[in-house]
Amino acid sequence: MDAQQFRGIGALSMATAITEVVCDLPAVATLSWGDRAAEALGLIASPCWSCIMIGTLDTSGALISHEATGVSQRGFSGSDTARSAELTLRSKTERIQDTGLRLNPADLRVGVTGTLPSLLGGDVWRTRGLGQLWSDIAVRDVILSAQKLGSIEAGRVLIAMVGLADANLERATEEQIAVMKVTMPLLVRRALMAIGARRTTSSRWLTVREEQVLNELTLGKSVRQIAEELGRSPHTIHDHVKSLHRKLNASSRGELVARALGYLDEGQRIRDRSIPSEQRQPEIQTTAAAQMPARQPLANALNGARQESPAAEIGIPA
Repeated sequence: MDAQQFRGIGALSMATAITEVVCDLPAVATLSWGDRAAEALGLIASPCWSCIMIGTLDTSGALISHEATGVSQRGFSGSDTARSAELTLRSKTERIQDTGLRLNPADLRVGVTGTLPSLLGGDVWRTRGLGQLWSDIAVRDVILSAQKLGSIEAGRVLIAMVGLADANLERATEEQIAVMKVTMPLLVRRALMAIGARRTTSSRWLTVREEQVLNELTLGKSVRQIAEELGRSPHTIHDHVKSLHRKLNASSRGELVARALGYLDEGQRIRDRSIPSEQRQPEIQTTAAAQMPARQPLANALNGARQESPAAEIGIPA
């Protein structure tokens, strides 16, 4: 086996490993989503820092809205220096206003992948836009990929960066850049599944506790069982469940679990087959009015079975 074949197999293994982690990312927007996504891309190199951000850019590269940040590191010990560098990178990413990227509509349609020095201007790249995020972190090169996030809102992007910290590696290899390029479309699809095609606010992202409760619900556990395991009162868990229904636009436990597992998008409803077909709501609802479930027919259909239904236990509205 020659060197080129060996490198090809290494890149394939790297892409496969990243794909497996990306496919395991939450199918709903959680506060840990960004960090876990950054951790997946960190498999490109070791040691390295990885960072993602979701936001909306104008044509000059200015960030006009910021939705999410994720930061991870690989190959460093849990030293105070590493923790300080992680906090610095996270803080700068959340406060940046100008990315320095001049992306026209054609660039966003196909996505842009390369290195920060090549995209921002050679030796002075650390003083411009996204390069300033890395000015205090010992990296030799930074791989960047900027991809359009949905087609509804112009300029909405997912930007991912991997900072290479190997002192023996002067710049990113072609294989590392290629792995970033081929895995980013999968990360974008997973982001669209979890976060959606429209801008979000923090009020729609699940808290750590809500994520815990949702995970337990997907295992079929009751509110009382979850309360006992988490050391909380059933009333508290019930409040978390109500919040989950609101944030995930779910009207039943089935829809809640289906969204958690990535089987149902936000605009879809699970069809209730106990209701006559002429009274059913469309499975895919696209307008604000259509997103309101047909409450009275559903209540009538389920009136005699509520005491036996898991939905009644967690207080799902009729």
